[in-house]
Amino acid sequence: MKDKLEEVIQNRKTAIIEQQVRDLKEYKEYSDIMEVFNDIKDNTLYDAPLMLEWNTWRAMTMLDGGEIKANYGGQSVIVPVELDVFINMVEQSYRAGYVPDAEQIKGIFKYSIEQAKLAQDENEWYAKVKNKMLNWL
Repeated sequence: MKDKLEEVIQNRKTAIIEQQVRDLKEYKEYSDIMEVFNDIKDNTLYDAPLMLEWNTWRAMTMLDGGEIKANYGGQSVIVPVELDVFINMVEQSYRAGYVPDAEQIKGIFKYSIEQAKLAQDENEWYAKVKNKMLNWL
């Protein structure tokens, strides 16, 4: 009986998460995501870093078609970006008329790696990557 209860609970959790991801992929949460970003910028939230992490996950799920994997694995490309630049990316995707795919997101990070090898300094690298992000679609 206990095993059956655990299975039902796990199935319910999975169904809830899958529905949340579907809603994000369909941009049903776009307004709420943008509102949370504005609250972060206005510094009106109790735990802004936590809210930023959560809201960024939601936005990336929209941008990446919901194919976010939660396994870090120690290998990542970190691109520091101002919140306004990221918000601009979310707005562009909302207005695009189609859902961007994972390859478009991946392309930004590949570009970042390429430019890190080619740029004269970090300022040049950052300017190029920022411009790519501002014009990614």
